Amino acid sequence: MRRLPTLLLLTLVLLAAGCQQAYQDLEGLEVVDPDRAIIVRNADQFPNLSVLCFEDTAIITTTREAAPVIDQGSIFCVDEGTQ
Repeated sequence: MRRLPTLLLLTLVLLAAGCQQAYQDLEGLEVVDPDRAIIVRNADQFPNLSVLCFEDTAIITTTREAAPVIDQGSIFCVDEGTQ
């Protein structure tokens, strides 16, 4: 019966160590939020496309395994006040 708490504790320690290592390569970098973020409903009616705008450049990602698309001068990223 003592094995269950020990295994649980070991699992939690390993998970915590794994999470910490995932962010070690980000030390010293500045975090920047996008100018605009859009979630798009795809043809299958699930919101699985995202558009992140940085000035006039869009980074379009999906929940599928496809590589992100970078679209410079994207119509998604045009300031609404200038249309």
